[in-house]
Amino acid sequence: MRAAQFHNHICPGVNSGYLIIKYLDKHLPLLAGQSYKIIACPSWCKDDAFQVILDATVGKGAYMSKH
Repeated sequence: MRAAQFHNHICPGVNSGYLIIKYLDKHLPLLAGQSYKIIACPSWCKDDAFQVILDATVGKGAYMSKH
């Protein structure tokens, strides 16, 4: 719900971001001290879910977007 609030509505893009994150949690879980690095190309609604749920932001060096 926080991702939808951040994105300002619920849409298929935010939902796909959520599903990608659930896949990562199941198949590529993080160990202590690890973090995901997100490269979005092109940027899309799913990226708002990455920023909110994974706490992966540009300022923290964990997110990059290219057009």
